[in-house]
This record gives sequence, structure tokens and C-alpha cells, in this order.
Amino acid sequence: MEHFDLSDSPLKGTNLIEASAGTGKTYTITGLFLRLIIEKHLSVNEILVVTFTQAATEELKDRIRTRLREATDAFHGERCEDKILSALVKRHGDTENGCRRLEEAIRDFDKAAIFTIHGFCKRMLDENAFESGSLFDTELARDQEALKREIVEDFWRRHFYDASRLFVNYVLDNTSPDKLLSLLGNKLSQPNMKIIPRVAIPDSSEAERTFQASFNAVHQNWLSERTEIKNILANDEGLDRNKYRKTSIPKWILSMDEYLSMGDNNPEIFGKFEKFTSTGIENGTKKKCMPPSHPFFDLCEDLKNKQEALAGCFEKHLMGLKAELFEYVKDELKKRKETLNILSFDDLLLNLHTAIRKRGKSLVENIRTRFRAALIDEFQDTDPIQYDIFKMLFADDSSVSGANSENRENKSPVLFLIGDPKQAIYGFRGADIFAYMDAAKHAESRYTLGKNWRSEPKLISAVNTVFGNTDPAFLYEEIPFQPADS
Repeated sequence: MEHFDLSDSPLKGTNLIEASAGTGKTYTITGLFLRLIIEKHLSVNEILVVTFTQAATEELKDRIRTRLREATDAFHGERCEDKILSALVKRHGDTENGCRRLEEAIRDFDKAAIFTIHGFCKRMLDENAFESGSLFDTELARDQEALKREIVEDFWRRHFYDASRLFVNYVLDNTSPDKLLSLLGNKLSQPNMKIIPRVAIPDSSEAERTFQASFNAVHQNWLSERTEIKNILANDEGLDRNKYRKTSIPKWILSMDEYLSMGDNNPEIFGKFEKFTSTGIENGTKKKCMPPSHPFFDLCEDLKNKQEALAGCFEKHLMGLKAELFEYVKDELKKRKETLNILSFDDLLLNLHTAIRKRGKSLVENIRTRFRAALIDEFQDTDPIQYDIFKMLFADDSSVSGANSENRENKSPVLFLIGDPKQAIYGFRGADIFAYMDAAKHAESRYTLGKNWRSEPKLISAVNTVFGNTDPAFLYEEIPFQPADS
């Protein structure tokens, strides 16, 4: 991978810069911003800078503003030890024009387009309301969890309040409104996600009927034969006493008492129920001995089979309802937010993405006219929707009008994606390392920042040795290990 030369690398096309921790990522972003001002003659509001958090945007604003002031001093002839600034002054001998552009940039810095991804999407939707089909005066809801919880609880009431007692008890043993809410996670923000397999909800009425009939047969037999069954389990000479310990049998008898006293609306069986089945008895009999027999053991065998069939039916039923829940919450959330005239952070991304997909050229050209360059920080934390937005806006030339390649190149924006796939830690918020890998595959130029300015040389050497001897170092060939210089 080519090392990135901040002072001389071309400012065109789509570029990916892989920047490990301590290699000067923020310094590189501020340097690119300077070069775009001086060499491309862009104003501060024509350079889009996107980073991941609000705190990071404030830090970038401070760092870029400081760098502009340092560059202005250098162009005014003050002594400068910054190699990049010195190279810019030397390359652009017309310091008067350079000073003018830098001073304009400082004067207009309040107009600088430095946003979080959500801030950028909101600004574009607001500024292009007609082109994007956005509603006016919508309020941004910073947290939609309460609304999602309300919808999940509505779903719970609709599907479980009138369900059979057996199924309700199964559901209560296996999930809850809180667990269903947790199951949704960030999946609602992933419009291309597919639920597989799609399970048809079965009719469980026959399985419930046969289970309850079998349970009642076991119960009746137990009431009349309990003493005899206990005697067989405790005293039959054919049973292996390592498997049927006499000290354990009283506990199993009590467990059977408790289980049967709960009635036929309990869809589970207790842990040692197997010991009362004919299969369990056979497996617990000594070699060359006949297993003891009793109708109760056969009835328990039948109940165990009926319970397993019922559990399988209920499991499919619950899986089908979970898939239905996803669709229900997605649709209902959209309706309720429209009624309340609110948007979530996820909506900002999805609405801009949808607007670009549906309305295409006019919206893209509006945004490209506004921003002639884009610097995307922390790109490893992007997700497929975010990457698709940047790709359609700044990397896809199909939306650029003009017949010849020169005109196309002049109109095409400059895009730099800066990140470190080794630091991709936001999977729980939807970040997708495969989106990063796709971007790397399609970037026209792919660079790395090779020098670590932060760590001790011995530590850098040790890390290089450890990861340099592992192939692939980070599971995927598309994420190679790049040794750092000290």
C-alpha cells in the first residue's frame, strides 16, 4: 500500500487513507483542508468534513482553525518548522493570493461545514426540502426508545392476551417485552436486512390438545400408583444404582408431585422427568437385566414426546411472531412519528439515502455544487447506508452531467475516506467493517500513514513483530497489517 504524501499526493478522485493510532490522522485532515483552500481555491463552506461524534467535530473545528492561523503566519513570512506549511509556501510563490485565501477562510470559518454524519444529513434534508421530499418543521427526537417500547407493548397485548394459557406460559418462560425490545436493537436502521428463515406460524391447537390429554393420563395414573412407582424405583434389583441412587429418588418423587400439581397449562417438564420414562428406565437398567415395567413409565414416555412436539410448535410460533414484530414495529414507528411530526437520528440517514435513490440527479448536483470536496473521518465506523450516501454523492460520476472526460473531472468532487479498520468497534451501533472493505475495493487510490508519532520505538517494533508474523493479521485479507515506522 502506498504511503500518503500529505504535501504532494493528488487532490482528485476517491481516496482511502488507512491511519493507525498515533500516525497523525487529524494532522493529515487539517493538512488536506489547507491544500484544498490554497491549491483548489475552495472556500471553507465548500469543504465537507464529517466525523463520528459531536465532541470530535468540535475538536476538528479547533484544530483546523488553528492550522489556518499557523498557515497564514507562514505565508506572511514568519518562521515555520512545519514541513507541510513550508512546502506549501515554497510551492505557491504568490504568497499574496495564498494569504488572501487563508484570511478569507479564517474570516468565514463560522460557515465551515464540519458535521457529524447525522448533522450533515439533517442539513441536506433541510436545505433541499423540495428535492428530498422532506416535511417542514419536523422535530428531531434524540431518543425513540420510549416510542419503540410503547409499540412493542402494544404488540405484546395484541398477540398474547387472548392466546392459550399453554402458549402464554411458554412465552413467559422464553421472552418478555424487554427482551423483544432488546432483540430489535439497531436492526430498524438497516433497511436492507432480511429475516431468515421466514417461519410460518403453525396451528398449535392439536399439539396442545394431545399434550394436555397425555398430561392428564400421567396425572391420573400417578394419583393411584404413586406408592408402587416409588417402590419400583427404590427397590428394583435390575436398576443401576449409579443412575438411580436411592438418595436421589425421594427428590425425584417430590419433583413429580410438584410438576403434576401445577396442572396441564405448564408447557415444560422438569429436569429429571426422563428418569420416569420407559426409555430412561431402560437406559438405567443393568446389563443382562430386564428393565422394570409399569404403565406409568409408558405414559411418561408419551408425555415427553408430546411435550417435545409442543415445544417445537411453540418455538416456530414464537419465531414467526418475532419476525412479525420486526415488520410491525418498523411500520408502526413510521406512522407514529409522522403523526407526531418527529424524526430520529436513523431517519435522517434513511431519508437522505432514500431521497438520493429516488430523486437522484437534481439532489446530487445540488449537494455537489455546495461541496466540492469531502473529508470523511473515522470511516471504519460507517455502516452500509452511510457509505452508500457518500458513494452516491461524491464517488459516483454517473450523476455528473457533461459529455467529455475533462468536464467530468472538473465537476467531480474530491473524496477522502480516513479511518483505521483495526479500530472498528461500533458494531453494536450498526457499523459494518464490510462496508469499509467495499470502500477500499472501489477507492481509486489507497494510502497508509506510515509513521507513528505517539508510541515508543521499542513498542512499535514489538507490535510490528507480533502482527507482521501473522497472516492474515486481522482475519481478512482485505485488512492487511501495515508496519509502522518510529
